Amino acid sequence: MKRSAANIFLTLFMIAIPLVVLGAATLYVIGSYDGQKALILKEFRELGEFDAVQAEKTAAEKLGVSLPIVPASEKPEEINKEIEKKLAELVREQFQTRQYSDKILEITKRFIPVKKGDKVEFLLNRPNNSSIKGTFEGTEGVFVIVDEKKYRVSDIMDEFRYLFDADIADKISRDKVYEFEKDYKEKKKKFADGNKIKIENELYTKSGYLKTDDGWTHAETLIKSAVDAGKKSFSAEKDQKKRQIYEKHRLFGIFAVSIDKEMGGSPKGKDGKNTESAEPSK
Repeated sequence: MKRSAANIFLTLFMIAIPLVVLGAATLYVIGSYDGQKALILKEFRELGEFDAVQAEKTAAEKLGVSLPIVPASEKPEEINKEIEKKLAELVREQFQTRQYSDKILEITKRFIPVKKGDKVEFLLNRPNNSSIKGTFEGTEGVFVIVDEKKYRVSDIMDEFRYLFDADIADKISRDKVYEFEKDYKEKKKKFADGNKIKIENELYTKSGYLKTDDGWTHAETLIKSAVDAGKKSFSAEKDQKKRQIYEKHRLFGIFAVSIDKEMGGSPKGKDGKNTESAEPSK
């Protein structure tokens, strides 16, 4: 009877040993798992959160503007209409139609052939660029007559021959008008282009816009874009660091530790899925 009781006790003891060992191992695994989870959460908290207020201040400083940003007082299309209106007024004031017409008339009147009885003055090619003054009495073949003296047309300097040839006078007049109009248009365009930039800078700046490579953009839009880009960059960097933290704190270097989303969650992998898992690393 005593031997039977001893055998039972021995059997129970032998059964209890694995259970105790298993229990101890279980507690050790649970403790290790919880320890790794605590370390993960601690390092997650140390990563911090994106500071949108500071990002906004930094963006404003880089742009050279003050906070808070005043909303745009006018839309770009409204500003452009005002630019065109002001520019047109400025150009009209500087390049008046009357002055333009007077100059054309001056040119056409300047190059008119002389008539009999008109006083005339011109230079000869020879001898020694002689100056001839007198009353024009007409032409005779290849000669012009001034104060009863004949002068060969070929001896008269080119720039004075229009005085005695209507065709030459007409051509010179048309050429001079063309040159004047071309020069006038170039000056007008240069004036308009230069002043358009000044007016544009004045009106857009007044409404809170800044000049960028893409044109005029309101400071509020630029700051928002900078903050959004900063937030995106911060999130991507934070996710990368989270993945590194997960890898560093795998249980026994094999098993991934799972973190509830409400406790910090896990970053997205390249495939867009959560990286947390209870599966061992491959």
